[in-house]
Amino acid sequence: MDKPARLGSVMLDGDKITLTGVTKVLQNNGKLIEVIQGERTLTVSGEGFNVTELNLETGRLAADGRVRELKYTAAHEKQEFLKRLFK
Repeated sequence: MDKPARLGSVMLDGDKITLTGVTKVLQNNGKLIEVIQGERTLTVSGEGFNVTELNLETGRLAADGRVRELKYTAAHEKQEFLKRLFK
């Protein structure tokens, strides 16, 4: 039986962002944080990001920085498969 997908949350408090349900970090630089949360990819765009906590066992990521945009898409691995399939 398949494991149920872990749901995640996003909490913004001023210039601090906390994500839960994180299973994988795809990208992290000063302007972009991209993570897998369950069946979805979350992309956080902004500036001055500094990850202050990352624990993949508990699924928690915390960072400081100015958030400009939050965007959810289908899981990254599925997107990559579809891109290769329809290339």
